[in-house]
Amino acid sequence: MHISISHLDVHVSPREIPSPKNSPLPHNAHILHNLAHIELNAIDLAWDTVVRFSTVSEVLGSQFFSDFAHVADDESRHFSWCLQRLGELGFRYGDMAAHNLLWRECQRTSGSVIARMAAIPMVQVFRNNHGIL
Repeated sequence: MHISISHLDVHVSPREIPSPKNSPLPHNAHILHNLAHIELNAIDLAWDTVVRFSTVSEVLGSQFFSDFAHVADDESRHFSWCLQRLGELGFRYGDMAAHNLLWRECQRTSGSVIARMAAIPMVQVFRNNHGIL
């Protein structure tokens, strides 16, 4: 399977992400693109957590890191499925703008595993409550 990702790397404010009605992509591709973006963020966040907080592995325990590696593996599979289906529809990830809200939170919480574990779910709730995929 060949997976293609567009070279368009546009990050905009979450409020600037077009609604499905105003999207440059058809509705099904728009939703798949947003899902792919969520999956990619989840992969990045999981691996960032493993690497960034490895210095406190004695405190967190090996299961903490194993769980996040498992999450990254699962999300990678989901991301691949989204990319595959986008390709079948004639589109690629990156064909429309995406936001970097979760990655900004990842950077903001880079110094504290407690902040990371608290902030990321709150951002997810915000996104879901405001209809931002």
